Parts: sequence; C-alpha cells; structure tokens
Amino acid sequence: MFIQKRNIYVNMQAEAEVMSVGKAGLVVLIYNKIISHLNGAINAIEANNLPEKQVRIQKTMDLIELGLVAYLDLSTGEVATNLQNFYGSAMINITRANIANNTEDLQKIADSFNDLKEAWKELSKEKAAA
Repeated sequence: MFIQKRNIYVNMQAEAEVMSVGKAGLVVLIYNKIISHLNGAINAIEANNLPEKQVRIQKTMDLIELGLVAYLDLSTGEVATNLQNFYGSAMINITRANIANNTEDLQKIADSFNDLKEAWKELSKEKAAA
C-alpha cells in the first residue's frame, strides 16, 4: 500500500515538473532521463545484469524515438535536421554498443547527450531572460 501511494506521489511530482518547464526545459528533462538510463545500462553491463541492461537500453531508445524524434519539426530548418541525424546515429550506436556490451561507447553517447543538454539549458535560460 505504501509503495503504491509513493508511486502516485512520484508520478504527480514528475507531472508537475513537466508542466512547469517550457519546451527547452522538457528537452533537458528527457536528456537527463536518457543519460540516467545509459548510465544504468553501463552499470548493469559491469554487474553482468543483462536483463537490467535490456530494460535500460529499451527505455533509452523509447525516450529518443518517442520523446525526441517524434516531436521534431523538420520544417523549422537545419537545427531540427541536425538533431534528427544525431538521434538516428545515437540509436544505431546504442544498438551496436548493446550487442557488444560496450560500456565505453555507451559512455560516449551519454557524454554527447550531456553536451546537448548543456546547450539546451543555456537556450532555456536565454528564453527565460528575454
């Protein structure tokens, strides 16, 4: 019973956080989740916990495909096209790293998402200041 109530509270907190940020802030939240799941996959590989690795990889892929790619508006120009290319490349590289249990490649992908996250955070600050 306690766990069920806690899960409801956690879901409500997450929903409130999503509702309080703009588009750039939402992208930052998604990037944070992607980085977290990639780090979880790396830890799972190092612990030889392959079922957990698969869960983390699948959540990462879902976030990229359903949380990022699905909402790109390619009519907005070069940035959207570049992001689409990056996300597609990331998904291919995650798949390869997953098959090979390659933690170094997963870390490089996580680092790339972290670099993008920092850029989106700056964009979010600039929009808030404008």
